[in-house]
Amino acid sequence: MWSVFLGKQVNALRTSQASGSGIACRLGLALLALAFSAVTPAFAKTPQQIFAQDAPSIVVVTAYDASGQPAMLGSGVVIARGQVVTNCHVIKDAVSLRVKQNNTTYKATLHYADFDRDVCQLSVPELTAPPISMGDAKTLQPGAEVVAIGAPEGLELTISSGLVSSLRDFGNGTKIIQTSAAISPGSSGGGLFDDEGRLVGITAAYFKEGQNLNFALPANWIAQLPDHPAKVRTVETSTVDWMTTTVALEAKNDWSGLLDHARRWVHAQPQVGMGWFALGVAYGDLHQYAAAKNAYEQGITIDPTNVDAWYNLGNIYSALHQYAAAQSAYERAVKLDPTFEKAWSNLGVVYDALHQYAAAENAYEQGIKIDPTNVNTWYNLGNVYNALHQYAAAQSAYKQAIKLDPTFEKAWSNLGVVYGSSHKLAAAQSAYERAVKLDPTDVEAWFNLGNCYGALRQSAAAKSAFEHAIKLDPTDAQAWLSLGVIYSMEGNRDGANEAYQHLRKLDPAQADKLFNIAILPQDQH
Repeated sequence: MWSVFLGKQVNALRTSQASGSGIACRLGLALLALAFSAVTPAFAKTPQQIFAQDAPSIVVVTAYDASGQPAMLGSGVVIARGQVVTNCHVIKDAVSLRVKQNNTTYKATLHYADFDRDVCQLSVPELTAPPISMGDAKTLQPGAEVVAIGAPEGLELTISSGLVSSLRDFGNGTKIIQTSAAISPGSSGGGLFDDEGRLVGITAAYFKEGQNLNFALPANWIAQLPDHPAKVRTVETSTVDWMTTTVALEAKNDWSGLLDHARRWVHAQPQVGMGWFALGVAYGDLHQYAAAKNAYEQGITIDPTNVDAWYNLGNIYSALHQYAAAQSAYERAVKLDPTFEKAWSNLGVVYDALHQYAAAENAYEQGIKIDPTNVNTWYNLGNVYNALHQYAAAQSAYKQAIKLDPTFEKAWSNLGVVYGSSHKLAAAQSAYERAVKLDPTDVEAWFNLGNCYGALRQSAAAKSAFEHAIKLDPTDAQAWLSLGVIYSMEGNRDGANEAYQHLRKLDPAQADKLFNIAILPQDQH
């Protein structure tokens, strides 16, 4: 009676969103966050060499109040003869300024001031310190080795090495740098250098929501300072201030706090797309998806280059089951950043949901080229190959998922399905047995294992598997049908009749099928 092997595939598509928070957008603007070990980075130049090269270009900046007392200390970087760049928050309330280098103090004046981005340039005519070599922050990637040099609280110069932990979108295609290199209080305005000792950022230590946050503002902004000749503070709260508070609230998973903060941000700066982005993140993690959608759409209207916003908007559309809109959003994300693996993966999920299997296959394969370690993408690719009846390719994809995560129960279960479709029953049995060992509550795996045992004429094992499936889900009509067939094969008329009675309540069509293949033949005998 088991001439055909049946298998119920577990198609539960896995997205690249993290579990536990519903939508799990790329929160707080982060492109990628890395975990760090104590291993010393392999620099093109050693940190000591970089310090020797660049320390002569790092100065102490002191802001004095009206009484002539020091009001704020920070660091600065010499970018040209007599020109020093520092953070605006170091000198924002200064009545007068001084710069010290090698125990010599020089008068300084504010030359350019971009208070909104917290980068200011000072003119120090008598300063003869050598200028640094400029780098390009746009070339940085998460994981890049960096060195921070500054003068904490006006003391001796210090050095700390670390990595770029994340690049955070600042809007209009620019990003600020978050680093694991320690930036001491009072070191704001110092230099962040790449592994060749070139300036890639102006360091900025912020204390927000009880947390020390180490950032560097991209050195590329320095070239734009001549567009900001203002001599007075032009904003009460800078965009950098708004953003760093956003990051701190995100790190605390304080979504209600982030919602309040983002609402104030968009009220104060309605023209800044990142404020709307932060609002979308907050609404998304509070599961207020319609409000999140509106916030992201507003932000994208202001800044259509924000790849994170397009990605998160795709996640929101998916949560709202608006798959065509999600497809469009993810497609924009990968067009803006073709290396955005998670966007490719989630685009594949959406194509899959729309039954566009060839497109889904391509999207998953693109994602795997970028990150071959993403177990979810391999699993979803296996599902697509199976839908396309490419069973050998499906086996390979599921095996790769299992190689990456041997505890991935659904991958074992679906591997059993494709083995069964390829008539490899012994291999299917082994895969299903592994699946139910990993998750004894998987109804489909028990059902499929029962079918596999039945096809292998192992009726006692098949009966036990179907009984497990029914114990987990007494409404599983297919399991009752298969159990009824097993009882009939064993000559257990009472058991077959019991299965028949259950099926009459659950699925009359299945009851009729059992009656015709199991009950009626017994009555005729």
